[in-house]
Order: sequence, then structure tokens, then C-alpha cells
Amino acid sequence: MKKILNKLKNIFLDALYPKHIKCICCGEELDRNAIYDICPKCYDDCHIIYRNHCIRCGAPMPDNSSSVCFNCKSTNFDFVGCRACFAYSGKIRSAIYKFKYKHQSFLAESFARFMTKLYATTDWNIDLVTYVPLHPKREKTRGYNQSKLLAIEFCKITKLPFLDTTERVADTPSQTSKTREERIKNVKDAFIIKKEIKSAINNKNILVIDDVYTTGSTANEISKLLLKYGAKNIYILTLAHGENKKDI
Repeated sequence: MKKILNKLKNIFLDALYPKHIKCICCGEELDRNAIYDICPKCYDDCHIIYRNHCIRCGAPMPDNSSSVCFNCKSTNFDFVGCRACFAYSGKIRSAIYKFKYKHQSFLAESFARFMTKLYATTDWNIDLVTYVPLHPKREKTRGYNQSKLLAIEFCKITKLPFLDTTERVADTPSQTSKTREERIKNVKDAFIIKKEIKSAINNKNILVIDDVYTTGSTANEISKLLLKYGAKNIYILTLAHGENKKDI
């Protein structure tokens, strides 16, 4: 019965929000110049992070700046590297909000295409892909985990193996508006490893997918856990990178 209801829900959403017809940012009809379902006008408004980025966390960096951002100079992360497609601002920020909170889960397909394009520019030798889990209560309220949807769509394109690796056992408050130290405390011990996959991650290079990176506290907590149970290296790939201010 649940499968039938989900299928009907998807049919309804496809009819309400037809794919590849309208811009995912502004809703205007797409033309032949659209890039991954974003019209040229909105695409120009998106701050794409390509060459100038922090080599540790992927934060956008000014031209000719040092290769490591201020926060990464004073922070030790357990993941090897992190990249993000966009700066979390402008039209793309509004689109991500709709993706997360307005039941527009279909946007995962378009977003994942940007993520695979960015991934293709890295030298990461990834063995399997996972994601940042939500607490069951929050996922039930939202109807889905947006990071999991991104990971699934990413794996469809790249053909990399997808694996559920962790569970969120603490229903922690939102990270929004918290300081860096508060974020670290907020996610400490919030995740556990899934027992049945311990052997599957042993000595593997794992890519963790999330929607938005801000301070790296969540990504690092997941990384520590995966490394503890035998993973070789952890890499992070997100759709956007939030403001990385000194006091965050």
C-alpha cells in the first residue's frame, strides 16, 4: 500500500512540477541555452565555485588568494577534501530551500548533474558513495532526506556504488544560526554506524554527499565515524557552500 501511495504521490508531483520544462530557480520556461534546467539569466546569478576555492573545505576564495581559507588554517578535519558546486546565495539558495522544505524532491536530479560535473574535475578515487542521514522524525516530517536523494541521483549518473552507512540517533536542533563551537557540540555522537556494513567500508575511499556545507562540523563527525570503522579516506561533496565567516 505504501509503495502505491508513493507512486501516486510521484505522479502528482510530476504533473504539478514537470521536469526539464521550467527553470528550477525562477520558474520561467527553459530554452535551448538552459544549463541543467537553469535558465541563462539565473545561471549568471549563481556563484559557481570552480578554480578559486579552499583546497580543504571547498569555500569560494578571492582571485590570487592563498589556497587555504582562514577557518581551515585553524581547524583539523578528518576528511581529505571537500568541494561544493555553488556559493549558498542568490537564486541557487532559493532553489535549495524549495528542494528541502517545499516538497520539490524532483530537483535532486538537476542538482546531481552539477555535482557529477564538479566531481569529474577532481582526482578522487572513490569506491562508494553515502550521505548525511536525517533523524527519522525529521525525515518523516519532511517526507524524504534531500541528501540521500542527491546521492542516489549522483550514483545513477556516475555508476558508483551507493551505500547507507550511518544512522542519526540524536534528534539535534537545527544548525542554523549556531556558532562553530555550538555546531560541533550539537552533532557530537549524533550518528552511529550501521552494523551490517562495517566490512563493506573497510579500506574504502568514501564520498559523503550533503546539500550545504557551512562549518564542516557535520561532515567531520560523519568522517570520524567512518574512519573509526575502517574506511581509508573520506571526501565530501555538497551542492552549496554556506558563508564561512571567522565567527561561525
